[in-house]
Parts: sequence; C-alpha cells; structure tokens
Amino acid sequence: MMSGWKELLIKQELERAGYIQALAKQDISRNQGARRLKVSLTYLSKLIDKYGIHWPVRYGQGVGINKVPGGVAEYTRLADQGYSKADAARELDVSFNTVCAVAKNNKIKFVDGRTKGGLRSPKIDVTSR
Repeated sequence: MMSGWKELLIKQELERAGYIQALAKQDISRNQGARRLKVSLTYLSKLIDKYGIHWPVRYGQGVGINKVPGGVAEYTRLADQGYSKADAARELDVSFNTVCAVAKNNKIKFVDGRTKGGLRSPKIDVTSR
C-alpha cells in the first residue's frame, strides 16, 4: 500500500513539472505564468528551481510598455499632452511605479502633478491691520 502511495506522489510531481515546463515553453514571463497557475511568483520560482526547469527570468521587459497598446509612444503622447505620472498611470491602467520606470528608462518628462502647472502654494495677500 505504501509503495502505491509513493508512486502516486511521484506521478503527481512529474505531472506538475511537465505542466510548468509546458508553460515555460510558451515564451511568457514567470509573472504571467504565476498568474495563470494562480500562485505567487516566489512559489513558482521555487518550483522551477526544484524541478530544474529552464525558464529564464525576463529582466527589463517593460511589462507596462507591453501592456499599453501604443508602447513607449503612448507614454510620450500623454507626457506631451501635459499629463502627470499619476494621471498617465490612471489613463493607461498601470501602476505609478511603472510609469516612473518607463519615463526614466526612456527619458520621458511628465509634468509635476503636484503643481498642475501653477504655483505649488498660492500666495495669499494679507492686509495689515
């Protein structure tokens, strides 16, 4: 009975490894794979290491760029239209940090959203008594 149980566990491990290997061959990021499996990226990375699966980490793929249909041109267009980074993030449905990273990597200058183009603190005219 016990050897049957161990065989079942081994079979499940092999199936799991095969499924993860199939995902790795789809040329998707580890992050996208983790979302499909509904597990954390950390857990998926541990499984990849455990099973010795070749799934390279994709550094600098610009997920925010890839998510936006127009790519960098869309970020540039919004910056040219006077959007702040926060406004661009809301418009493009990406995180503020993604907009900051894309702007830094591509030297895109957004307006300072805190000032809205005017004085940061309006000058108050105080009359003396």
